[in-house]
Amino acid sequence: MRTPWKTRHRNKSVIGKFNKNGSLAKLQELFKMKKAPSSVVVLDIDDRWVTLLCASKGIGSGAKAVKYTRYEEFELELPENPKEKDIGAALSRKLKELRVSTGNVVLGIPRSEVMLRQMLIPYVENEGEVASMIHFQITRDLPFRPEDAVIDFSINGTIETHLSPEASADKEKGKGSVQKQLEVTVAVVPQILVNHYQEIAKAAGFKLIALGFESASRAVALSDIVPPSVSSGSMMLLSAAKSTVTIDISKGGRLVVSREATLGPRNTEDQFKEWQEQLVMETMRCIHSYEQDDFHGLINRIYVTRFGSETQRLVDALREKVDSSDILVEEFNPAKTIPLKDAVIKNESNIVLTSGFASELLNNGKLSLDFLNPKQPSISDSGKTKQIVLGTVALLLVFLMFFVIRSHVIQVRTAEKDAVQQQITKLSKNQTVWRQNILQAVSLRTWQKSENYWLDHLAVLSSLLPNAQELYVTSFSTGARSNIVLSVRATHSDVITKLDTQLREAGYRLKSPAIIPVGGKGGYAFQTTFELLLPNSKESPDLESLNTPPARPEDDISSMPVQERREMVKKAEEQANPKQQRRGNGGQQRRKGDQ
Repeated sequence: MRTPWKTRHRNKSVIGKFNKNGSLAKLQELFKMKKAPSSVVVLDIDDRWVTLLCASKGIGSGAKAVKYTRYEEFELELPENPKEKDIGAALSRKLKELRVSTGNVVLGIPRSEVMLRQMLIPYVENEGEVASMIHFQITRDLPFRPEDAVIDFSINGTIETHLSPEASADKEKGKGSVQKQLEVTVAVVPQILVNHYQEIAKAAGFKLIALGFESASRAVALSDIVPPSVSSGSMMLLSAAKSTVTIDISKGGRLVVSREATLGPRNTEDQFKEWQEQLVMETMRCIHSYEQDDFHGLINRIYVTRFGSETQRLVDALREKVDSSDILVEEFNPAKTIPLKDAVIKNESNIVLTSGFASELLNNGKLSLDFLNPKQPSISDSGKTKQIVLGTVALLLVFLMFFVIRSHVIQVRTAEKDAVQQQITKLSKNQTVWRQNILQAVSLRTWQKSENYWLDHLAVLSSLLPNAQELYVTSFSTGARSNIVLSVRATHSDVITKLDTQLREAGYRLKSPAIIPVGGKGGYAFQTTFELLLPNSKESPDLESLNTPPARPEDDISSMPVQERREMVKKAEEQANPKQQRRGNGGQQRRKGDQ
């Protein structure tokens, strides 16, 4: 088993290798006849409300080189349950009313519609090979068919893991090795959602050149507005909406973690206090989860986007929670740094995500995550391409000679072929609609016959699981074969064995899982994966027989301050490695003796 020698190193220079720069990019743009846009219109559509930002490319590079010419927030007049054509027609009328000329248009997809994953893959320099590995791994976790998914990714950097001489494959004694991996952020949306935005653009009559991810845009905007000395570390941005809050963590202008939480209304004073407590709790959980990985590092700053007069109260509550740590909490007001004349900004989070799209597209020529133009896997070449081409040419010559010899027969049958072809053309126009109706009918019958009560089974499994001090769930997914895949980590192997017995007694069929010892913080040193076959997919589980959930423990880490949690982890590491600590103290004493 490979064991890290001492530390992991993040190398961001690899990101430049995947960005096409220099003469190679110019040649590719010359052949493809595709250039970076000089101006762009960013639209954010949230139900009936639309945010518009017009920007153009200036002189130089970076965020200061982008010129923001116009900013508008308006409401569309839509009927109940509007379709894509209704939204596009209403948007077209409003843009004509505002006298906005739409050239290159960019739209964004919110966090709630995107499946986000962080992955570590072997290091390669070819973008197509990276896409192939990501497509191979992510398709196993998709809740829908891979053919119906749009997958894109952004490369955050490399992770260099120094291996000990015993764990490395080097034959020379006393010499370790370095294992390089790529850290990527993978985003997946269903194809039907991309088609939805394309239909809106088609009905509105403008050219859609990019369909980005709103959380990635906020990460770019945050790195543009915050000074470089601060933006080099890990930063958290809180964007509050009506009843939801989006928590984005970025590092070096790249999105690392994003989470959206529904916290309820905040209209009255009591509702706001409850909303604020929930938001502080979710923020602390994100900090603990992010800092648990060694290669992520620590969060330096927390920025809160303005959402009204109550923003300062939330900032004060977060400052009180992280007072003992080195995390700085500040109010984020992008309207002061983005020059917009005569612009009325009602929602500060909208100007953040729209400016991020404009800055990244005008400076880089593309978005890091673009669902309209996703990165595609490379097609492997087996070395027989030349033979296939020659064989194809020879086959074409044979067919050409055959058709020349029998040309007089074709001339006689041309009239009959044209008549039949006309009938085929008339029928083929409805082929797509018929096929779509058949597929939809088959899908509906399959779901109706299966009758899987997934939420009830989730409740049963939640009652069977032990306390979080002994075991926690790392992933939970369902399959098309009426099965549930459950991955867990436990402090002892006996806990997993006991859970296996309880699942079998509950009526689930499962294979004997392999218990794998792993390393990590917190003492959860064993992991396994259960594949549960439902006992009877046509009957709902008996929820009345479930035990009531236990009360929340007093030492819940969710409410623990950041500095206290860091000291607890440090003490646990010192107790786990007493030999290394004594060896270090002995070296200090020997050095003092030499002096």
